[in-house]
Amino acid sequence: MSEGLERLAQVPLPRLDPLVLLNLHVDAQGRRRDQPDLDFEGYGVAVAPGLVLEADDGTRIDLPAALVLALHSADEQPEGPGIELELDVPDPAGGEPLTVLAPLGAFLRAHLPALPREPSDVVLALCNPRSASVERPESLDALRHLHYAHGDVLSWLDVHDDGRTQIRLRAHSWHQR
Repeated sequence: MSEGLERLAQVPLPRLDPLVLLNLHVDAQGRRRDQPDLDFEGYGVAVAPGLVLEADDGTRIDLPAALVLALHSADEQPEGPGIELELDVPDPAGGEPLTVLAPLGAFLRAHLPALPREPSDVVLALCNPRSASVERPESLDALRHLHYAHGDVLSWLDVHDDGRTQIRLRAHSWHQR
């Protein structure tokens, strides 16, 4: 493994409850957040049961469970293919958060091997305003599916009449590798 990948593997990728990861949890005032928070900058990984991927044209992909990687794309993307991530990680010395910029492909190569092997669907909850194609990571098992979006990704919590809740990620379109 190259030194760059070793350093990227040291960037923390917190494992969180899916509602916390996608900022859909009950807030300090006891209110459930059920709409997207456009200023939320959290990131990490979670296993989400019953996830729905919805495109602007109304098509839906219902996943019984998914490993969700919530990441942030940098506001300023470099020229060429690919997506650059921008994550604000805690400073180990306790100072202001440190900004990490990294190519998505390198970040996935560094982190995917350490993530759970189940469920079989892996979802990148990652805004992709340039609609860049995402390469299938070599470390992703052949039986697994990688879902990624074109456009911004917004998270919603749908509450059904019977009280059940379901996470829905909406984007311009969804793609699978």
